[in-house]
Amino acid sequence: MRSRRAALLTILGALTAGCGGGAAAPTTPTTTPSTAGTVYRQATVQLVQTFALDLDTGTFPPGLGGGADIWFNALTDQQRFLMPMTQSGATVTLYGASAPGYSGCATVPVGLAPIPIDSLTAGVYVCATTSQGRIAVVRVDEPAGPSSATAALTISYTTYDK
Repeated sequence: MRSRRAALLTILGALTAGCGGGAAAPTTPTTTPSTAGTVYRQATVQLVQTFALDLDTGTFPPGLGGGADIWFNALTDQQRFLMPMTQSGATVTLYGASAPGYSGCATVPVGLAPIPIDSLTAGVYVCATTSQGRIAVVRVDEPAGPSSATAALTISYTTYDK
């Protein structure tokens, strides 16, 4: 009787294991939620003529390097531009007077052309892609004014997670 009982238990164990009864509980797959569109960094700064800004770190890298994304370039007193630091992979695109948000800037065509400073009036938005591949929305709060060593664009920017 004992051997018959052991045989039945062995068969029963094999059947329940084949049906998932003897296996470990299934695990729920883990996924990392997308953070794209969540705010990574926000600030209001003065971007002084001839300086560059890193929209990922919020710093003004010396010598236009170190991950800079946008640059207030002054070729002459009349030829001044907001330029993307294309060598680091950054882009800029003039968006317009309405706030684009993350989704608006994520869908605009990539812009590599410099934007004339005269077109950056108060309330205008610019979309940027940073050297680290993030989307950024830049709002001009105060235009630069005439060219000088202290001329600056006052901008507010929001850089989003990848």
